[in-house]
Amino acid sequence: MSEPGRPPASARWLEVTLVLDEELAEPVADVLARFAPGGVALGYDSLDPDPERPVEAALPAAAPRPASGHPPLLGHHDP
Repeated sequence: MSEPGRPPASARWLEVTLVLDEELAEPVADVLARFAPGGVALGYDSLDPDPERPVEAALPAAAPRPASGHPPLLGHHDP
């Protein structure tokens, strides 16, 4: 049995990887975390001078609602 608020293990997943400027990586990760029950991974390499960072998340294929406590996204309307 899955934990409350988490999809069952048999659910379909959409793996998302975005490569963003360093200053955008954390804010985008915060938004993705609202929809990624397993969390979000930020890639950082202290030896790499490249300012781009990967942001990775596994999202349930069926679009969930944001976790409670988060404001709805702009343009999102509840039926």
